[in-house]
Amino acid sequence: MEPELASCLSQLEAIENDARDLTAGLADAQFNWRPEPRRWSIAQCLSHLTVMAHLYFPKIGQAITEAQAKGLVGRGPFHHTVLGNWFIRALEPPPRFKVTATGPLRPVSEQSLENGAREFQAAQDQDPRQQIGDVVDK
Repeated sequence: MEPELASCLSQLEAIENDARDLTAGLADAQFNWRPEPRRWSIAQCLSHLTVMAHLYFPKIGQAITEAQAKGLVGRGPFHHTVLGNWFIRALEPPPRFKVTATGPLRPVSEQSLENGAREFQAAQDQDPRQQIGDVVDK
């Protein structure tokens, strides 16, 4: 598998594992605790990741399907545009700047650990991992 795609798949799995490990054994109050008024709780972080997964995973899956239909597949290495490289660097930890999440990207204010974990896992289960694996295995 092309190293960049393998890295993407590995990162998705690591996010799932980290979320599971981070929330294991927490009470709802701990899950919703905020270190400061302007900082997010674990619940809000998972909620935001869930919202972003629901927003982006279907688009990624659709792009893969359309590329396959057109025979647009490659083995890499892949190259990004200047804007794409900037976007990738800007989002890699640690964040270089903070952006306020607004509207539908804003996480829920409080939720139970059970609901938050279930919704997060449901979002992860609809990810395009299988499609990415299918593309690179052909």
